[in-house]
Amino acid sequence: MCFGGIIYLIYRENTYISNFVELFIELDIIRSFRPFADSVFVNGYLCDYLWALSFTSAFNYLFYEEKRLYAIYLFVISCGIVWEIAQLKGFVGGVFDCTDIIMYLMAVLTVVLMIKQLLKHLK
Repeated sequence: MCFGGIIYLIYRENTYISNFVELFIELDIIRSFRPFADSVFVNGYLCDYLWALSFTSAFNYLFYEEKRLYAIYLFVISCGIVWEIAQLKGFVGGVFDCTDIIMYLMAVLTVVLMIKQLLKHLK
């Protein structure tokens, strides 16, 4: 989640989080690292993947019960899709992007595979 937040602070200006962080530190220092991580994938999609990965992991940690796992995954994917639709309709800032939804799905799939491996080793 920290990596996603740092990427977000480097590339996105005038957001709720950047305005909050700027109360404490000057973001120009952080944004000076932009040339080192300048790519469409990092800027556009990696932070979405990391957000969904950390969100899914946190929900697994907080609400883990084997019979609830798929409900957690469905909830996270639904949140991502609702967010993208809200962007499409102009309710929130940002741009609707199908690739973001794919990133959410890939992140959830990553957590599914990690949980399966973990449960296999614990048995």
